[in-house]
Amino acid sequence: MKYKLVRICAVASILSVWSIFATANVAEDTNIHEATALCGLIELGAGRALLKEEEETATGTIDDIMDLNMSLSDESWRKMFREPSNPENFRDLPKSEFTENKDWPAKWPSWKAAAQRLKTGQALDAIRKKAGLQTADDATLKQAIAAAGHLAETVAYLAQEISEIDSSGKILKQQQIRESLDKQIYGATTDNEDAVAVATLLRSAHSGSHQATCEGTTTAGKVTTVMAVMLCVCSKDSTASGSEGKACAGKTELTNTWNAASAPTTTELGELINLCDTKAVVQLTSTELQTQINNAKKLLRRTSGGTYLGKIVGSNCDGKNNGGLCVKYTGITTGSGISFDKIPWLVGLQQLVTKLKVSEHAYSIKRALVRELKTVTKKLANIGNKARQSAAATESTKA
Repeated sequence: MKYKLVRICAVASILSVWSIFATANVAEDTNIHEATALCGLIELGAGRALLKEEEETATGTIDDIMDLNMSLSDESWRKMFREPSNPENFRDLPKSEFTENKDWPAKWPSWKAAAQRLKTGQALDAIRKKAGLQTADDATLKQAIAAAGHLAETVAYLAQEISEIDSSGKILKQQQIRESLDKQIYGATTDNEDAVAVATLLRSAHSGSHQATCEGTTTAGKVTTVMAVMLCVCSKDSTASGSEGKACAGKTELTNTWNAASAPTTTELGELINLCDTKAVVQLTSTELQTQINNAKKLLRRTSGGTYLGKIVGSNCDGKNNGGLCVKYTGITTGSGISFDKIPWLVGLQQLVTKLKVSEHAYSIKRALVRELKTVTKKLANIGNKARQSAAATESTKA
């Protein structure tokens, strides 16, 4: 009985809230939930959303392994990378000479680079000395050659896999994230939120009224960015006669008003942006972005006349106390069946979620490869001692 009573009370509370949405005039904190949801997206803009830093790939150690392997190879092998007519120059893969070696086109560049680094006898001696093999006997060198060859094959494979992931473009870069987010939030990449480019917020030139600006279809309407939604849902109209300026701001009423006969000024937009926390950075993931999108979508209300975000008293988003402080998408009705994901800024943000998921998956694979690569490259430091131990063990078995 207790839980049934709680449930009845909860339903009554929800019905009461919806009744207020549908009848009461715009008042203090009327659109506070909408402002909070929109701020959750705005706070990702202007470079505040950060991706995880990529791990180092230990390129220097890879080069050391490739160099050691090259230094221990026969002289005839090292000469193969030089131009026959001019041994001072190193050549690209002569495909006509090595038609049967299908994997050489991928491997040749790293082999060639190692041969170039070991161009002189001094370089050869230096890399062997570094590995503790300068005075090694034939048995030790034999073991070292096998070990170095195995290491070189392994790191070359891992490096190639990492390179393919990097070149695939699947892993998003910080600048790509910033540009994609800012496009949906402000309409363009924004460096200074105190001077947001008003012209990019709307699909087309500003209309002469609050209603004409804040209502329209998903394909032709002007509200295509998160900041434009914030403008329609939170801005104080110049003809305000009630508490419109407190709808998102609470007790501290907005000081700037928007005369909808003209485009909003950067000062008016700046005051709206300052309702959000623009000082903190956010570690961005696909899950975090999806959560912020869902927070906004949950506040959309589909009716027979359109879909609204924000307070609607009458039937129009005219910015008036007894009208509506909202944005309206006229093409998304209870009868149209069009998804909320057709709303322009939601479309762009949802596409970014998909790209982030692909990026995160590719990054997880790369991270595993990098860690494996680092484990393999650590073996270089002990290759000389290992070779001597293996040679000694081989000799003892012969005895």
